[in-house]
Amino acid sequence: MPPRDAFLEGARANKTKAPKPAKTPKARVAASTPSKAASAEANTRNQEGRAAYDKAVLAWLKENTSKSEPQAASKVLKACGGTGLQGRTALTRLIEAGKASFVGRARATKYWAK
Repeated sequence: MPPRDAFLEGARANKTKAPKPAKTPKARVAASTPSKAASAEANTRNQEGRAAYDKAVLAWLKENTSKSEPQAASKVLKACGGTGLQGRTALTRLIEAGKASFVGRARATKYWAK
């Protein structure tokens, strides 16, 4: 077994390796861009905010959809703002309240106002 000092010298030698390269500029740019949630305009943290958002979604559905021409959730989100989860949740609340209806599944789901 080598002497303890030789082992420590080896450990010290390993610590003096070259420093790691700096992060790429792409990583810094991605970290500085705003998130989707930060750009959302919908406030659904309280009952009044949810009611206002549901009202805006229902109004858009009444103006822009019919049973013969339903629209995708992505179009609702572009028009009303909010995140995907906020939009889908609002549409689900409207469906449960009997104010909206849907056809299809998954990404093919389309909505219209009753």
